[in-house]
Amino acid sequence: AYLISSNEDVQDYLFADEVDSEGRYRILNQFQTILDSRSDIRNVGIISKNGRMLINDGSKSVNRDLDLNTQEWYTKALKSPEATLTSSHVQHIISGERPWVITLSRGIRNRDGSGEKEGVFFIDLNYSAISELCDQSTVGTKGYAFIVDAKGNMDFGTVKKFVKTAKETGISIYGHTLCWHSQ
Repeated sequence: AYLISSNEDVQDYLFADEVDSEGRYRILNQFQTILDSRSDIRNVGIISKNGRMLINDGSKSVNRDLDLNTQEWYTKALKSPEATLTSSHVQHIISGERPWVITLSRGIRNRDGSGEKEGVFFIDLNYSAISELCDQSTVGTKGYAFIVDAKGNMDFGTVKKFVKTAKETGISIYGHTLCWHSQ
């Protein structure tokens, strides 16, 4: 996260008055290398407070109805001195896509301007890939791995979001999918 957020091309793309097409091309190549090397990564992108952004290969349309100030991964990255990691959530950044992800994000300082964090670099990790890793992992002969938030608590609120999203998209959910949440 630090390598991308401190990259000169990223600084220029997000904060310069004019976009350098060669710098944009180099950023997209870095993003493509990241996406090609890791099947567990869904999205990678940079976003500035001024509205300039670049996500994945730069070709998909961004959800213009999304208020970034309501997104935990965005607001925490602007405030935190370090990279932040969210609990699982539905990502709304790409228009028409609603994947379950865990987002790693880091604020980007405008070195030539205010010196303040005015942008965010983020990587969305496929929740399904992480969940599969947990499912494949065992602790002893009867234990299993699971994901918790930064305070060590399971986030049961995501179950409600999961059910709501499933209903909205017409996906059926069976009892065994959610039974562990009631234990």
